[in-house]
Amino acid sequence: MQLPNNFVHLHNHSDYSLLDGAMKTGVMAKRAAELGQSALALTDHGNMFGAVEFSLACKKNGIKPIVGMEAYIAADRFNRKADKVNNKAYHLILLARNQKGYRNLCKLSSKGYMEGFYYRPRIDHQLLAEHSEGIVGLSACMSGEPNFHLRSGNVKKAIEVAQVYKEILGKENYFLEIQNHGIEEETRIRELMPQVAKATDLEIIATNDCHFLDKSHHEAHDILMAIQTGNLLNDPKRWRSNTPEIYFKSTEEMLAIFQDWPRAVENTLRVADMIDFEMELDKLLLPEFPLPEGFSTPDDYVAHLARVGLSERYSEITPELEERLSYELGIIKTTGYAGYFLIVWDFIDAARRMNIPVGPGRGSAAGSLVCYCMGITDIDPIRHQLLFERFLNPERISMPDIDVDFCYEKRGEVIEYTARKYGRENVSQIITFGTMAARAVIKDVARVLDFSFAESDRISKMVPEEVGITLKKAIDEAPGLKELPQESDDHAMLMRNALVLEGMNRNTGIHAAGVLITPTPLIEHAPMYRNNKGDITVQFDMVMSERLGLLKMDFLGLRTLTVIDKALKLIKQTTGRLLKAAEIPTDDAATFQLLQEGRTVGIFQLESSGMQELVRKMAPTCYDDITAICALYRPGPLGADMDKVYVERKHGRQKTTYKDPCLEPILKDTYGVILYQEQVMQIASTMGGFTMGQADTLRKAMGKKKLDIMAEMKVQFLEGARERGYNVAVAEDVYKEMEFFAQYGFNKSHSAAYALLSIQTAWLKAHHPAEFMAATMSTEMRKSERITQLIDEVKALGITIRPPDINLPDPEFKVKDGEVLFGMGAVKGVGTAAIEVIRECREKLDRPFADLFDLCENVDLQKVNRKVLEGLIHAGAMDSLPGHRNQLLMNLDKALAFGQKAARDRAGGQASLFGGGAAAEVLRPTLSPCEPFDPLLRLSKERQAVGFFLSGHPFNEYHELIESLETSTCENAHRCGENTWVTLKGVITSHTKHRDRHKRVYARCHFEDKTGVIGLVVYAKLYAEAQDLVESDSILVVGGRVQVRSDEQREIVVDRLTRIDEVLGCWTREVKLDMDLDAAGHAGVEQLGGLFDTYGEPCPLRPLSWEPEQEEAADGPAQDYARIHHEGCSVQGALAG
Repeated sequence: MQLPNNFVHLHNHSDYSLLDGAMKTGVMAKRAAELGQSALALTDHGNMFGAVEFSLACKKNGIKPIVGMEAYIAADRFNRKADKVNNKAYHLILLARNQKGYRNLCKLSSKGYMEGFYYRPRIDHQLLAEHSEGIVGLSACMSGEPNFHLRSGNVKKAIEVAQVYKEILGKENYFLEIQNHGIEEETRIRELMPQVAKATDLEIIATNDCHFLDKSHHEAHDILMAIQTGNLLNDPKRWRSNTPEIYFKSTEEMLAIFQDWPRAVENTLRVADMIDFEMELDKLLLPEFPLPEGFSTPDDYVAHLARVGLSERYSEITPELEERLSYELGIIKTTGYAGYFLIVWDFIDAARRMNIPVGPGRGSAAGSLVCYCMGITDIDPIRHQLLFERFLNPERISMPDIDVDFCYEKRGEVIEYTARKYGRENVSQIITFGTMAARAVIKDVARVLDFSFAESDRISKMVPEEVGITLKKAIDEAPGLKELPQESDDHAMLMRNALVLEGMNRNTGIHAAGVLITPTPLIEHAPMYRNNKGDITVQFDMVMSERLGLLKMDFLGLRTLTVIDKALKLIKQTTGRLLKAAEIPTDDAATFQLLQEGRTVGIFQLESSGMQELVRKMAPTCYDDITAICALYRPGPLGADMDKVYVERKHGRQKTTYKDPCLEPILKDTYGVILYQEQVMQIASTMGGFTMGQADTLRKAMGKKKLDIMAEMKVQFLEGARERGYNVAVAEDVYKEMEFFAQYGFNKSHSAAYALLSIQTAWLKAHHPAEFMAATMSTEMRKSERITQLIDEVKALGITIRPPDINLPDPEFKVKDGEVLFGMGAVKGVGTAAIEVIRECREKLDRPFADLFDLCENVDLQKVNRKVLEGLIHAGAMDSLPGHRNQLLMNLDKALAFGQKAARDRAGGQASLFGGGAAAEVLRPTLSPCEPFDPLLRLSKERQAVGFFLSGHPFNEYHELIESLETSTCENAHRCGENTWVTLKGVITSHTKHRDRHKRVYARCHFEDKTGVIGLVVYAKLYAEAQDLVESDSILVVGGRVQVRSDEQREIVVDRLTRIDEVLGCWTREVKLDMDLDAAGHAGVEQLGGLFDTYGEPCPLRPLSWEPEQEEAADGPAQDYARIHHEGCSVQGALAG
């Protein structure tokens, strides 16, 4: 038989064979087309992750896509025993021959993950038999079942298993696969395979096990495998890529290595011809919404809900409102999206019925009057001049996208409702794929090449911190990267392989918000995946799922909604007033006063330092100003100085001008600045005569710089302006201005919706600051740095924050008598379960805990254990009980023993040892006395428990000594310029360790004084000398220079770090001692002498005589010496007389 002149690759691994395949699907398809190959298969390991992307790439390159996978097949997919002989997973290539085959392939891949996963997603012969229709199988590589037996010369067993596959798939649909990568065992397989073919009457087929594109990529593939296994490249025991031949060979190369196998080559073309499957894309698979009685179509029900809502939203139904609503309903009917609107309306309505906070809207959906009337959004599009066509363009029909925000704590309940309504098998979350981006790929490759951490870090940091930057761009732009390969052979190896592996898929994840809903089980449309945590998703990412026609809904969790909800509940508790978020006014003077002062910590969207500055400059006075601020504070507008122009014009310092009077109604609210995308559309309509649909097309083209469309529509715009009598030169200027600002223009619908949340949170802070801050801290309690910032703000607001209280057990922050009560859930080592036990016990007793013994007697000590109790004591949660903190700790063993005895008695059916009432209190153990903690030690342990000083501050204990030192403050340091030298006194409240480029440890710290907090950077040399000070709770004096970060925040690069007692000793010229000698007596004077002996370093001590009749003391001569020491300060009370 003559050798064919073409070939089709049927065994190929893309980078969706995670950390094994090193080819992108698009590159594979392009290469196949360049080589003149008519078709191409994708057969990733156990999955179909890349199937849609691959099909699109093949169609783009004019070749036939063959969707498949390389399955793992075991004797019993449910067997989880570690048995390499009887529980081995063999390989098997499966290709979708037709639509039925694709669906069966989806089911096989899905069940491999959901039923058969054991290290790998496995199927078995039984499952294959159940879903074999429409599938073509190849016996795979050396790990294929027949091939595996031929490696050891067991022809009989190979024939036996080949016969099994023949019976399952059919003679025409199962091929015996041979490969030639220059591996000895493959030669044996090729020699013996004809015997198997003859005995089973099966055809042989030739493949190449393609894992990378070019032969030169073998080194990169070997590195990729080392990344997968976590080994060094030079590890002799690691799993490695043992042949360079598994690259994407040309037709000529494949014909050359299989010149003696013409039939096996021809069978690749035969299989390609057998494939009659093309993915059906871009056809929406909308679930059917169950209509109530009386409505025959989704359009009827949408219209009914919208008209009912119209009368509820507006007190007067004007002709303009009626016209707008009818117009939108007509577009929705024409596009066939009514069912989509009903699905969204239904789960939002369900959320509200379940008292789950829902956002006012986000994105372009806020521009729809129908959405507003149905309650999908809460932003009035008429009041804010929002455009429906920005949401749903009748001339460029595409699926509307309504993203919905929910309380982040209860978002899962809405998803669960949706799953119950449409069927759990019809609802799924969406997979994501993490890739090896520019910096990450350098670190990955450097690690397996055994670069030091410091060197790896140095090189990766040469890549600019720019979103989406590629290594190629970084090499062209960043200093040092281009020259890096010249540093050594290892550096050259690092860079050449990082360039090959950059962008490859590395791992899977779950989309933060996306949920798919289908009319029939998802497994009929797409394969499913289950990760090692048990989460189930589809195997296609968001974009590919949408191309497949699957309906994607975004259920977003927004923390701000949770904050507002918690704050309103706290207001109800403290004032008795039941307030709803929708009732919060948007024109409150106190709210805007707070914003004008820049007091925006905790305020949605407005709290970054840069945003605070913009808000202060803007001095907002109305809702529209906040909408504008949300749109202005983005890199584009800021870079174009649009914020400065806006502010200057708002305050009348710059004149607002319009190129034509027709622009004034459109741009008046933004002082002549084209700020919103909707304004671009309105200008195109007013001046250029565009329909709103055409205007939206222009807006999109300008935003994405589609030059061909922009050029075409410019002609249309200028012609339309001329026909309407506008000056063409002016119209051209206007068009240029539109082009410029459209790059930065923001969606006003989204900005207006989020501005509402900004105003609501600002109102809560202005009128109920304690409740608002408590609610905010409850949602951030696991972020110590954030809590530090919020506690600073609480103090700045003049609100006292109290330690938690064992008799008011609650995991969250609460408000009592105008003070914030620290959330018990924020105490380290105290979990929600323990707090719930304490709360249930407290409610059951219906009285406060009398003392530590009463507490231990009544709570479940297995859940409220020693660690929990110690944490609560140190946090101050038991300060309301008898005894000081040290006393409670010293008596904890006694209390635990007492409680355990009581628990045993209850378990044995005995009454309480001490009965109840007064007798119990008499017989209950009492606290043994002991000395209280030194104030500094008590505060130190408190900070260890909660991360902060709650019940006091080291400064308060020794304020007279501390305030005698003349230093600056954290508050002042935040106003200093770059490189200003400052000296501060305070306490390091938290620190984190980092490594510099030389792998040396340094620290970043939060430093606190009475005026606020500032960051410290303690670099390696100083940290090595002063680590104990950094990690201590001592009052310190730091000296260093101000460094202004990219976010405009200040931090101090520390040069000196000293305990305050040492500073006092060095800085104090003399100590003046004022004491009543009569009251102190001889013993007091002796005690004073003892102090001098203990802490005696030279410092002049000048006694002051004191007589009751005299108002002034007379200086006496210096007579002794003393050193000020903070440990000695604790006895000052004993000397007071």
